[in-house]
Amino acid sequence: MLRWITTRPQPDGSTSALPCFIWLPGWSFMPEVFLPWIKQLPGEHWGLDWQRQPPQQQAAEQEFAQLVAKLLAHPVAQRATHWIGWSLGGWVGEGVFAQGGLAPQAQLITLGSTLDFAAPELDLAAFQTQFAAHPQRSLAYFARLCCQGAPQALHQRQQLIRTQLTGQTEQEQAQLALGLAWLAKIETSQWNQPAEPIQRWVAATGSDRLCRQPFADAQISTSTSHVFFLDPAWIQASTQQCHITGASRITPCS
Repeated sequence: MLRWITTRPQPDGSTSALPCFIWLPGWSFMPEVFLPWIKQLPGEHWGLDWQRQPPQQQAAEQEFAQLVAKLLAHPVAQRATHWIGWSLGGWVGEGVFAQGGLAPQAQLITLGSTLDFAAPELDLAAFQTQFAAHPQRSLAYFARLCCQGAPQALHQRQQLIRTQLTGQTEQEQAQLALGLAWLAKIETSQWNQPAEPIQRWVAATGSDRLCRQPFADAQISTSTSHVFFLDPAWIQASTQQCHITGASRITPCS
């Protein structure tokens, strides 16, 4: 479920007292989707691997609750001070923080995780049907939608596809179908009523083809598309201006 991605030393080469990160990717993607940002952050980095969370043939809400419980029970979760979730991964993070019991200084940053999912460009119910019939074609279409509005959409899509599940096995298809069921529940679900500290970030207004209705406290990025966090300018600015203080807080910039 959680797997180690990499450990990056401090600029002086030290690996002592490194912060611990847990990265929660969006639907159909591996945690390596965050690598452009991970490479700029000293720390011990772990990621949620959808392939290690096989469905148990239960109701979507029960499956989601079990995922949250497993994450909370993982030893790394008790050490992690930074949880960063994109899209569906942000909702997983919201579920984790709603349960509590984390490290005292734990914080969550969500990226493109809004009150509901999908837009006119993607009818979720129709997409679920399409995915069941043509998983590979559906995955390619989803990756394209993620990058629409990005300044270098083609380059970002090529980068994104390298970190996307293929959907070629029955187990992957079952897990991906479950993820879509979770996304369908977002509109009416009361899963997340978390306490602070949570920072919610969304793309520049009107530029995200997959999400709408951001939380009232969401901070608006100047970068565009559903993968705004992969914009090199956003990564550079966030890396330069984010600061991890003695209280282990990280603050990305716009």
